[in-house]
Amino acid sequence: KKQKKNYQVVKTLRKEGLTYKQISDKMNEMGLSPIRTNKFTPSLVHSFEKKMEKRKNRLTRVFQPTLGEMKLVFENDYFD
Repeated sequence: KKQKKNYQVVKTLRKEGLTYKQISDKMNEMGLSPIRTNKFTPSLVHSFEKKMEKRKNRLTRVFQPTLGEMKLVFENDYFD
């Protein structure tokens, strides 16, 4: 949940045209913190955004079902 909220903040601020430096400063001012450290840096914001995008793409990917050859075999002594 914390990462989702941080990601939404990053995406919103990026849409507003802020740089990673401005975003890291703003998020630190807002009292938001990353999972493993106590403050955001520009490089952390950048890698966080890219990793969350990869994660989002991986989790929302849709696979088309495929059917291969199938074989149905009845053995005579099975029901005896």
